[in-house]
Amino acid sequence: MDVKDTLERCEYHLERMKELYPKEEYFKKELNAFLPCVQSIPEHLLNDYQIKFGLNILDKEHLVEKFNTVAKRQNNLDAMTFYSWWKAEVDKLRKDAIGKVVLNKRDLTIHRKTIKPDLAKHEITDRINIIDTVTVIKRDAKGKIYEISESPPEPKPTPIPSESRTDRYFKEIPEKTVIDVCQIIYALMSDLVKKAEIKFP
Repeated sequence: MDVKDTLERCEYHLERMKELYPKEEYFKKELNAFLPCVQSIPEHLLNDYQIKFGLNILDKEHLVEKFNTVAKRQNNLDAMTFYSWWKAEVDKLRKDAIGKVVLNKRDLTIHRKTIKPDLAKHEITDRINIIDTVTVIKRDAKGKIYEISESPPEPKPTPIPSESRTDRYFKEIPEKTVIDVCQIIYALMSDLVKKAEIKFP
């Protein structure tokens, strides 16, 4: 199935993004390869099923518009049922909070510009080492000091270097990192393919 190859390509770009995150220049290239790939999954699924149902639609650019028309013309009930199910599932994806953002970002990559995360959050963690010493002064009844003792000095701790982390976000979904968003949309598309395989074996 062509859609399986597309899923594998999406998974490859997703894994590369995870490896490169958050090195923006290289990460951005993988993100711009991932978005059109993941968004094309519904069309690849539709194409696989038009072949399976013998619709013989050669015009892949207008596949979505022609699928149901050809299925009706051929009186192919299985194809018409599949198309109705497929359209409802894709409409759900387009209404999903993450789905609509990612699908719109993909349209931008194809038609207008390179996509990069809109927001960055930089987090720096510093650790401070505190050393305590105790001094005990003993006095007699007249207030005269007769003994002074101190706790043994603590060894100087090894300094722990500061840690920094940068996360990238789409402005439309500031609560999830770009990687999280891409993982979620990949999972949604993967589920779409699995559901199709189960419902229309």
